[in-house]
Amino acid sequence: MSLRGVVGDATSRPWPCSATPGPERRGSNCNRRSRPARPLATPAGAKCKYIGAACECLEAATAVTLRGTQTRSHGMQSITFRSGPYTLAGNLHLPGNFTESRKYPAIVAVHPAGGVKEQVARLYASKLALEGFVALTYDASFQGESSGEPRYIEDPSARVEDILAAVDHLTTLPFVQSEHLGVLGICAGGGYAINAAMMDSRLKAVGGVSAVNIGASVRLGWAGTTSPAQALGLRDAGSTRRTAEHRGEDIAYMPLAPASPDPPGAQ
Repeated sequence: MSLRGVVGDATSRPWPCSATPGPERRGSNCNRRSRPARPLATPAGAKCKYIGAACECLEAATAVTLRGTQTRSHGMQSITFRSGPYTLAGNLHLPGNFTESRKYPAIVAVHPAGGVKEQVARLYASKLALEGFVALTYDASFQGESSGEPRYIEDPSARVEDILAAVDHLTTLPFVQSEHLGVLGICAGGGYAINAAMMDSRLKAVGGVSAVNIGASVRLGWAGTTSPAQALGLRDAGSTRRTAEHRGEDIAYMPLAPASPDPPGAQ
């Protein structure tokens, strides 16, 4: 990920600057399960009425093979849509027996920091499609098959805007119930999902799977032991890099996660 600075709190207003990546760590900000959100209307009496990490049918998604989901659901459509100046590459996961003459509730599935739409977000989207939802996954700005430079930057303000742009796109689809929209985020995507739902009343339900407060994650570090002085040092390093890169120096990158998954002091 590109080194660009220190971010704000994941439950506050959008961050004004680009950000250093927030890793999927095992510290105090991970694995706090969200409470069931407000139920969305589901076709054909689908069993899954809530989105959120506590929902059993969503957690079962990790046990569903991609091959199995594609044989049981209608399928997947590759799409593109705009998020500000960027073009995002996405996939629409459609329910079984899909027909454009019907209208379906829809959910945006947001991938973690360092992820792409074909990974864990696809697992959850495939499961949601089996439950009767239209589910949209996409690569964040600067990442995967989406546009944006420098590559691989994890920009929280852009990540939140991407979610709102995904909602914009869903409202243009004739087979989507615009009054029944939700968002489900995984890890860092969970923090972004909550922020987006705070800003946009079109989102009627929000869920997080091992949701991470990206601001606290960066400030506290992988093991939760980063001091305020060290966090300020990261901010200063990001500021210095912005100046250097503007003057033509190469983009500086930093690891998304430490070499060891369990550094000293990790929970």
